[in-house]
Amino acid sequence: MARSLSAAAYSPGEVLDVTIQYERFGIETPLVVGYIEELPPGWTYLGIVDNGGAPPGVAPEVNAQGALEFAWITVPSMPGYFTYQVQAPVDAAGLAHFSGYGLYRFTGAQIETGVIETYIPQARL
Repeated sequence: MARSLSAAAYSPGEVLDVTIQYERFGIETPLVVGYIEELPPGWTYLGIVDNGGAPPGVAPEVNAQGALEFAWITVPSMPGYFTYQVQAPVDAAGLAHFSGYGLYRFTGAQIETGVIETYIPQARL
């Protein structure tokens, strides 16, 4: 799992694209796949803008904040990606922290990937 942002720094009120890349290791294909993303406090999810050809069966509602949950009941081709938009609050200041991890299941218990973290500074005025 990896995350990339459309800018190296943000401005208050700005809309950014966040791309999550995923890939499979090994020969076995998971039965279901999910992803949990924790937005910086006050940041707002605006929706998926590019699903990489595999829209999730479960996605957050537009204007959600905090923890976002994505799930694919039909497992997408791997490697793959999806891009969503997020808006910084107009009073945002300082370093913003994104954190997330993948979930998947074969025939047994749910497995979690390692957490990926990304920090983005506020743009200098």
